[in-house]
Formats: sequence, structure tokens, C-alpha cells
Amino acid sequence: MERRNFERCPGHLRLRVFCRSGDCVQGIASNVSEGGIFVEGPPPEHLRPGVRVLVQVQGVIMTDNPWVEMEVSRICESGIGLCFPSRNC
Repeated sequence: MERRNFERCPGHLRLRVFCRSGDCVQGIASNVSEGGIFVEGPPPEHLRPGVRVLVQVQGVIMTDNPWVEMEVSRICESGIGLCFPSRNC
């Protein structure tokens, strides 16, 4: 059953996902949409849906790489689904 509310755009953004525990996951974002992203890469074992994380976009040609707060919406072996909290995950 399809649960997506927004059209997905293919993307390959390098990201760092920071958990409150201090763990950091690096991965590649794919399936970027207005509602969220999917970060390819092994998730930390303690991460659960509903947990808020900080995401830093890497490799942006700026002085500082942008940060955004997101919420874990799903976890699977291949990565982490993250949504924007303002979009009612």
C-alpha cells in the first residue's frame, strides 16, 4: 500500500545524521520530497521511529553546511526514512 503524500525526486545528497545519543550516521539521501528523505546506510541499532535527529547536508558550496531537524519515520536494513516534523510524519 502506497503511503506517500508527495512526489519523490531522485537525489544523491551526502548527509550526516546526528542522534541525541551522540551517534552519527553518514549516508546518501535518495527519494527526496517535500515530506522527507530516505538515507541509505546502516542505521544505529537504538534508533526508533518518532525520534528527532539533526541532519547536516554535506558538500554544499556555502560557508556552512545547512542543518535541519527531522523525525525518523521508518527503519530498514538499507537505511532510514526521515520526515520533516512540520509535515506530520
